[in-house]
Order: sequence, then structure tokens, then C-alpha cells
Amino acid sequence: MKTNPRVEATRARILNAALDAFVLDGYTGASTDVIAAAAAASKQTVYKYFGDKEGLFRALISDMVDQVHASIVRLDVDDYAGGEEVVQALARLLTDSVLDRRVQRFRRLVIAEAGRFPDIGRAYYEGAFEHTIGLMGELLASANERGWLRIEEPRIAANHLAGLLLWIPSNRIMMTGRFDAISEAEVESGREAGVRVFLAAYGVSTDGA
Repeated sequence: MKTNPRVEATRARILNAALDAFVLDGYTGASTDVIAAAAAASKQTVYKYFGDKEGLFRALISDMVDQVHASIVRLDVDDYAGGEEVVQALARLLTDSVLDRRVQRFRRLVIAEAGRFPDIGRAYYEGAFEHTIGLMGELLASANERGWLRIEEPRIAANHLAGLLLWIPSNRIMMTGRFDAISEAEVESGREAGVRVFLAAYGVSTDGA
């Protein structure tokens, strides 16, 4: 189905404005009037695209999930020559997508509103976290089938990789609310260390042992 660029641009502006408003004022305090004004759109346009404020909030979930998924599904094991290359590429895309400012801000918002909208929190967990782990597991399983890695349970291995890469930077950002709480150099260093530890556990030695 062909999309209208103007419609997509307006929709994106509204979602960006909504994220700003929800993070700043919470779900209850966020105003659709303010969101519409910030998006240079009418309130009627907001309602036309999203129905109401709850519909807008739910649309943000879908948008965030799509953003994370898009980074992972771009990876094709056939584009790489070995397990280390696959893990490095997966590590970079995972950290780049999950540590994205917009994603981190929305994660904090979902956590803050989980009591009010438990189904939204569950949907984000299942759609963003669980599904992404599944995609990672499939990629790692493909590398295992080629003899590049030694993985008996790909989904568990995917969880291990995500933890190695994201535990420190994501928690530091989430708990402090500051994106400068961790530097690019620290993210890079942590990513390299995480890949080394993962390959030490799941990699195949060069002598085939």
C-alpha cells in the first residue's frame, strides 16, 4: 500500500510532539492541544490519525517497536563471513537502537505509566523486548547452523548478549534520566567487552576445538 509522504510526515511530527509532552507531563498532564500545537497540526488532525490521547499513546508503542525491529531485521547472516562478524554487527545495531534517546525516553514513560496501563506495558515488553530477543535468537541460530558459533539455546544466548551490552548503559540512563550519564567511548568500550565475553562463551576457536 502506497503511503502519502505528507500524511506520514504529519503523523511523525505528532508522535514526536506526543513523546515530548508525555515525558514532560505524564499521561494525565499531557494536553492534546499542546501536542497539536507543537506538531503544527490541528487538534482535529490528531484525533483523525489517532482517535484520542490513549490511541496516541498506544501508537507510540507501535512506533518504538518498529524502530527497534527495523534495526535487527536488516541483518542477514549471509552478509558475514563468520560468527564474530555476526555478533559484532548485532551488538552495534542493538546498542544503537535501544540506546537511542527516543527509545530510552519512551521506556521511562512506559515504566512510569505501567500501573495505569498494564496492558500497554505488557504490549511494549512483548513487542519490543521479547520479539527483539526472538529475532536475535534466530540470527544467532543461523550462525550456529553454519558452525560459526556453539549455541544450544539461541534465545538464552540472545538474552545473554543483550544483558552484556545494555545492562550498564541503559540502567544508568534510565536511573539518572540523563543521556550524558554515559559517554560514547564508554558505550563503545562496553560493547567491545560484551562481544569478547559472548564469544568466549559461544564462539568457535580458530583450531575448530
